[in-house]
Amino acid sequence: MLEANEHRPAIGDRLGEIRCPTLIVVGEHDARTPVAMSEDLNKAIPTSFLKIVPNCGHFYSYEQPERVCEVMTTFLEAFGAGRTERVGAR
Repeated sequence: MLEANEHRPAIGDRLGEIRCPTLIVVGEHDARTPVAMSEDLNKAIPTSFLKIVPNCGHFYSYEQPERVCEVMTTFLEAFGAGRTERVGAR
């Protein structure tokens, strides 16, 4: 996996270009991608929302499935998931 990451382009400088609503989810005790990294992403992406899932680590959807489902459902409902018309369609 580390070898695959060596060939990924650096995108950090372009995160500010993201204009769609973006949900960032992180476990409160995530050691692999700590909360601080998610906070940095949240600051870099203008339309992002950060949700920290309490009492869990890196595998938040496994450790707190109901809470994560609630967070994702709320986010999707807030931003029109399931609408039949396309955003920006004429």
